[in-house]
Amino acid sequence: MKYLDVFPVPREWLSESDIALSKTIEEWAEKEVISKRLSLREDYDTLLLPAMKTLFSDIGLQKMILSPDDERERMRFPLMAVLACEHTALADTGISAVLSNVLAFQYLALSSQDNGGRIPDEIFKLFEQEKPVICSLVLPYYGRKGQTPGKGIAGLYYQVDVKSVSGGLVVTGTGVRPQVSGSDASLYLVVAADENGDPLIVAVPAQTAGIMLGEPVKTTGLAASRNADVDFNDVEVSEDFIICRGHQAFIQLMNIYQATSAAASMGAVLACYAIHKEWGDTRVIKGKGNIFRENPLVADLMGSIASRIASARFLVYGMGKMLADFLSGEASGTSAFFLVSALVTHVFEIATQCIDNMMEHMASAGYATEWNLERYWRDIKTLESYVLPGTVSNIRAAEHSYGVKTL
Repeated sequence: MKYLDVFPVPREWLSESDIALSKTIEEWAEKEVISKRLSLREDYDTLLLPAMKTLFSDIGLQKMILSPDDERERMRFPLMAVLACEHTALADTGISAVLSNVLAFQYLALSSQDNGGRIPDEIFKLFEQEKPVICSLVLPYYGRKGQTPGKGIAGLYYQVDVKSVSGGLVVTGTGVRPQVSGSDASLYLVVAADENGDPLIVAVPAQTAGIMLGEPVKTTGLAASRNADVDFNDVEVSEDFIICRGHQAFIQLMNIYQATSAAASMGAVLACYAIHKEWGDTRVIKGKGNIFRENPLVADLMGSIASRIASARFLVYGMGKMLADFLSGEASGTSAFFLVSALVTHVFEIATQCIDNMMEHMASAGYATEWNLERYWRDIKTLESYVLPGTVSNIRAAEHSYGVKTL
């Protein structure tokens, strides 16, 4: 497992299958992305899409839940998910962000099955395709200018309305902004409210009649995620496509999505650590003959960065362990929701601060696109803007710890 000897996590949290998966993803990262990055840059068609095809379909990360595993491994899914997203981000943060959405669906499907639910065969067959299958989350978000306030949850508004009709559901929403890949999604996982105002989560295949894509959204990062606003014009789906219902299901979705997104930022920081370490290993202070890292001031800064990386990695895997405990019935879902929201905020802060320090330390090379440090930095900032909208995580923390009820 990459950098386990430098930034350790408790070994008992990791199974042999975790270690094997980490090595597989490391080999994929080097062969499919890192070795081609200089020549192909961030080209979607020649670099990113083929790399996703190999990781998602050929290696099989998009279909891990389709084949039965032993019960203990199934209960450890959250730990595997954070490991997979972290190691994927060593190559590309955008691919990791897309994978995070896919794994969030798998987590909900796994939880639904364990509670007696059934995922339609039509949905499962999507993930058996020999191409990358992208599942894009449609989460509650800020209200838009001119929008009539509607139903909300956790300080945000639902982006779509869902109404029951004879034999199914009608999904409606205009200018809906998915978390990733609105332009390329195979499946939208939509969070909405039922007639009673309680959350439900609906799978909507992208080929369903009534879905219209807007123009691609211009972003400064996450090139693997070609996002776009989406209109759901009276889109009809079967009631069988309701993956799960209730506040607990919404909490589960947010927990795994935030934890794997934090893991993506952690992987980006580890990639930057490798760049920064190589810089310190090879530069010599003019007139002194000393290797850069051997200067006391340089070593002090490097040590500070390393300490923060170590703490953030422990937090990321701690989130995975807590969610695994929750899936096996050994932890409280509400407490996990509070803790994950709090830790994700902290991990993103650490990630940004560490790369800020590295970029400043490396001077002009830190900002040069050829060194890739600035790419990881903007990817993290773009991902953070989607995952952590404003002060919402603080409101959730206040609701849990101080009993705030009216926001």
